[in-house]
Amino acid sequence: MICALADVKAYMQVTDDGDDALITTLIEAAEGYLADAGIHPGEPIDARYALAVSALTLHWYDNRQAVDTNLTDLPLGLRQVINQLKAKGVRGSEA
Repeated sequence: MICALADVKAYMQVTDDGDDALITTLIEAAEGYLADAGIHPGEPIDARYALAVSALTLHWYDNRQAVDTNLTDLPLGLRQVINQLKAKGVRGSEA
């Protein structure tokens, strides 16, 4: 896991530890989602990468019980952040 659980939980405003395993899984899924899109964190980690991981994690956490909802729609502004990362070519140590 690239992004720290504590940092993502702070973004999500989650203070208890009861969902740490779920949030960790969602963080890993968000990082995988970005990796599949050709986006990697860079060295040091690009702040937009951390924002994208945190926002995806929060979106999936908030909508984990949603039924009949189009979860392919991303939160406002997140698609633009992902597009910027792709355009910048954040890959490995090239950040």
